[in-house]
Amino acid sequence: MFTIEEILRATGGRLISGSLKTEIKGVSIDSRTIQPGELFIAIKGERFDGHDFVEEALRKGAGGVVVAGDSPKTGTVPFIRVKDTTISLGDIGGFHRKRFSIPVIGVTGSNGKTTTKEMVAHILSKRFNVLKNDGTQNNHIGLPQTLLRLNSTHGACVLEMGMNHSGEIARLTRILKPTVGVITNIGASHMEFLGTIENVLMAKCELLEGIDAGGAAIINGSYPMLGKEARKRFRGRVITFGFDKGCDIMAEDVLSRDGWTIATINGVHKLRLNVPGRHNIENALASWAAASLLGLEEKLILNALSEFKLPPMRMELIDINGI
Repeated sequence: MFTIEEILRATGGRLISGSLKTEIKGVSIDSRTIQPGELFIAIKGERFDGHDFVEEALRKGAGGVVVAGDSPKTGTVPFIRVKDTTISLGDIGGFHRKRFSIPVIGVTGSNGKTTTKEMVAHILSKRFNVLKNDGTQNNHIGLPQTLLRLNSTHGACVLEMGMNHSGEIARLTRILKPTVGVITNIGASHMEFLGTIENVLMAKCELLEGIDAGGAAIINGSYPMLGKEARKRFRGRVITFGFDKGCDIMAEDVLSRDGWTIATINGVHKLRLNVPGRHNIENALASWAAASLLGLEEKLILNALSEFKLPPMRMELIDINGI
């Protein structure tokens, strides 16, 4: 998967011991599950410090170790010293992502990013083998770990990107290097960290600055400030979706009942979702836009959305004694 020389190139680290030519079979941050030949990255978290588990990783056959600061005597096992192991994990994930010339879609927003990511992945799976992340793997630890699963069988990658603070989406975008960026909406989420809706908008728009020059941005057309900021930050194609006339992908005649929602898309296509809520029509519109950009036909998109089901425990309707 990597040589130690490539790890040094990705991280800018310093080789303390071992050979540049040593081959690494994978990357792990967990000494409990590390496999022989994998690189162990000693992440320092809030409740644990991976440096305390370096010896365990070595006993289990780690092919190399990335640490911040001093390291034990290692013999022939490659040890790499870096300033920050968490940053290095992202750097390695980003290095690996650059090996693949496939569509990469980054999804963020105050609400709906998990559902939108799942919808996009479901549609694209009709044509590609799609890599996607779990909802809990959308941060500076989980996103690069997901990217490290990319292989030659994948034809597309769809990752959601979470945040709490300004600058976090910018960092994830530098790692992901998306060809398409989706902003589902701007809301009050993260206000406890960012203070104002304007600050939330600015933080979400960090995604736009990292989109590939030949790529596209997909944004919710219901937010004039978002449209203005998007066109200021991104010089490529901007596609809008929503319920307002003038949106590139527009829904009208929305009707929602228990367990389903219907709408007319662009005045022509009749869409029935097997999930409730007007907001899920917005998620479907964003997904429609992303799939269209990748060349999927409208009929295929419509059929895929009509059979889409939410992951378990997400807006799941449960009948209890007839209630």
